[in-house]
Amino acid sequence: MGRFRHGFLSCKQKQKIASIRKGQNIRQTARTVLLDHAYTTSYPSSSYKQPDLSNFINEEVVDENNVNITSDDSWRNGRRVVELGVLADNLAACKQCGLPLSLQNCLNITTCGLAAVLKVLCVNQSCKNINAIPTGKQHNRIWDVNTKLATASIHTGLGERQVNGFLSTLNIPPVSHRMFDQRQNEIGTILEEIAEKSMKEWTEKEKSMTKECSGNDDITVAVDAGWQKRGSGRSYDSLTGHCSMIGTRTGMILDYSLRSRTCRVCVTARRMKKIPKVHTCRKNYSGSSKAMEADMVVQMVADARIKGTNIMTIVGDEDATTIARLRNKVDKSIIKLSDSNHVKKTLGKSLFALRNKHSRLTTKIIYYFMKCFNFLVAQARGRPEEISKNLPALSKHPFGDHTSCDPSWCQSFEDSSMKFRSLPYGKPLKDKQLQASLSTLFSNYITQSEKLAKLESTQGNESFNNTVASKAPKNRHYGSSGSLGYRVAASVIQKNKGHKYLVDANRTAGLSPGVHTSKVSALRDLQYKKRKAIAITKKAKLRRLELKTERNQDISSCEVREGISYQSGIDMEESRLDPENITEIPPPRNSRIEASPKHDSVTEIFFDIEATGLSRSSHITQLAAKSAAESFSRFVLPQHQITPKAAEITGLTFENGQLLSNGNVLPAVHIKKCLNDFISFLEKTKNNVLIGHNVQTYDCVLLYTSLQKCNLLDKFKSTVIGFIDTLPLFKLSHPGLNSYSQTNLFETFMSKSYEAHRADEDVDALCTLVNKKIELNVHFEKVYIPECVISDKFNSIKELHKNLPSLKLLIDRKILSLGMARIIASSGLCLEHLKLAFSRNGCKGIKDLFTEKSGSGVRVTKSEKIIRQVSDFLKE
Repeated sequence: MGRFRHGFLSCKQKQKIASIRKGQNIRQTARTVLLDHAYTTSYPSSSYKQPDLSNFINEEVVDENNVNITSDDSWRNGRRVVELGVLADNLAACKQCGLPLSLQNCLNITTCGLAAVLKVLCVNQSCKNINAIPTGKQHNRIWDVNTKLATASIHTGLGERQVNGFLSTLNIPPVSHRMFDQRQNEIGTILEEIAEKSMKEWTEKEKSMTKECSGNDDITVAVDAGWQKRGSGRSYDSLTGHCSMIGTRTGMILDYSLRSRTCRVCVTARRMKKIPKVHTCRKNYSGSSKAMEADMVVQMVADARIKGTNIMTIVGDEDATTIARLRNKVDKSIIKLSDSNHVKKTLGKSLFALRNKHSRLTTKIIYYFMKCFNFLVAQARGRPEEISKNLPALSKHPFGDHTSCDPSWCQSFEDSSMKFRSLPYGKPLKDKQLQASLSTLFSNYITQSEKLAKLESTQGNESFNNTVASKAPKNRHYGSSGSLGYRVAASVIQKNKGHKYLVDANRTAGLSPGVHTSKVSALRDLQYKKRKAIAITKKAKLRRLELKTERNQDISSCEVREGISYQSGIDMEESRLDPENITEIPPPRNSRIEASPKHDSVTEIFFDIEATGLSRSSHITQLAAKSAAESFSRFVLPQHQITPKAAEITGLTFENGQLLSNGNVLPAVHIKKCLNDFISFLEKTKNNVLIGHNVQTYDCVLLYTSLQKCNLLDKFKSTVIGFIDTLPLFKLSHPGLNSYSQTNLFETFMSKSYEAHRADEDVDALCTLVNKKIELNVHFEKVYIPECVISDKFNSIKELHKNLPSLKLLIDRKILSLGMARIIASSGLCLEHLKLAFSRNGCKGIKDLFTEKSGSGVRVTKSEKIIRQVSDFLKE
């Protein structure tokens, strides 16, 4: 009978079916009897009611040849991956009559992974052919897009679950697990073939370069293994591992090997108690994870020798018995060279272990010793006797003993008063016990001078392991199937050929290289070469060290400020959770950086303030402002008496709750009323920049203090974008004057005087001066002060007044000068904060706190002398 479609239809749906019916043979089968039987069976006769079938369709549409041409709208649902060129070419003409086709006449869709076949009906009444329209190209009856999906999943480290999660999020139909595996096996086999070919090519190049340089065929290779599961330090139980062998002259991979302790097919069959089907078993190892590296290296060296590659020297770390097993199973004369990075790490661990016994061995001093060691080894490469001679100097030179130094690197032979730039105070160390411990440590390395003179690097292997980890992440298990092998092979080709291996894989598989694939691959390879070229420069190396130092400093400072925040089992030790250990020290203020606006986009508003005195805690008595269109002036009732000096200057007095000017009562208002009126005045214009004389150190402080007391500071900030202080402006534009007070400037440039120290008169005078004697647009960017800068300075003054009294004892004992105490207080620190920092990490805690980055400088100071004095005081 064919396929039936049923459901309640809208008017538009009915019209569509009617248009399909027109001119075609329709066969409609109404199954009323069956429906009646179903309802009779389901409902008792008393409750049974004949259903209304007037709007119930149960039909299929066929042509004269009984071919089902029922329309199915499922192709409209979701999104599809379509090659537009292929779709356009196939829709150009009907395969039977040659007339153009339209997607509007699509009947249904058959999904094939990411590809699909659309069934499109020809509208020619004499043709009515149903055309199969593919959405992409094929090779050997396999859709190209599905093969490229498998390639992309290997390249980016995604599995079938991640791919389908990605597709379904984009509302693209997911692909089946079977299809995904088939396509991954297809492209994976090709990747392994390309990897094998690439390794053969580089092996020949390695042999030729070795012969040119040394005159023999004895090749030196670097080996290192990686595992797909991280070891905890106590347990190493990864089911899979890989190992790479890189030629030291070419820097390319000559061979690689995999080990897997499990096979998915075998495990599944065992769980279901069945015999495994015929398959390629992926289990090729039954030993422990720790022994994988030695096993793989032995196999690779043995295989290389069978193929005619004479590997005589192995570069590796000191963490495995690889060389012993090689000498036992392959060749007793094989030479072992140590990895420089592992030697440096071992020294670093030893030095940090000494820090537990010697508190003066700080991180900075440890890095100094490591730098000296690295320099010594690098300069004496290939000369073990020179390393043996100079190693004792590492435990003497930093302590001022130059008996073992060499004039080629020690400056003391030329300048006996030389300073140690990397040591505290620039002076040599004086801890004899520390010197003895260091002497014992470095004496152990003297016996290893032969190894130290021939250090090589396995950095290329580590880089390869990172590439493998990006394609086979450690949080996903690909090792029980062929997927891990494909991903490691892809990593090998990427190491040997770059990202263009994707283009080669597509060509080998019979696919188009891909325009966008080629472009992005070329771009990634170019970026890699550029980064590599930059990374080996001296500037880049110094920058990396600088960034590392900054990160370490930032971490140390945060840990001192935060106290105990994370520690194994800390929540079980209630005695250590007292407030002192978890009280946080306030962080430094980091000033915001805002770009200066254009001069023609701002509104200039001149303002001035008169107050009860000259101190920063004075109260406002008059506030005046003036824009191009309007003026503002208010007298304010102060909260305390006006000082005699201020009364003499301004002529204002405060008696019996009234503000007087030369004995006359002024119409004064409360400060909150004045500030609300001022904000309303500012809200009439946008992008306001307040301009005043010497406002940065006086007027702004008084204004912000009053605004904060009245809870109006945030509202005021929303109406102002910045300030201009005309005092530095006139110094910049008119240098060399005897005095830059506003009254003197007005008399100098205008040749007359005015009624000074009246806020409204001062505003008018300043406005006249600036408009006639200053080209503000020329100097605007130099003198413009963003509002955030003024706000930060105001906050610093608040912190200063709050914290300075607590530092009085340090000032009295001459531990700190008044200026340094003010810097510490304004940075947000008080004596209790210094005590907390010292209790958490001693002298280093104080140093981390004082040298913490703040804006473009440090929070307090880098002075070792001040840090030591404060630490000694707190220690008492």
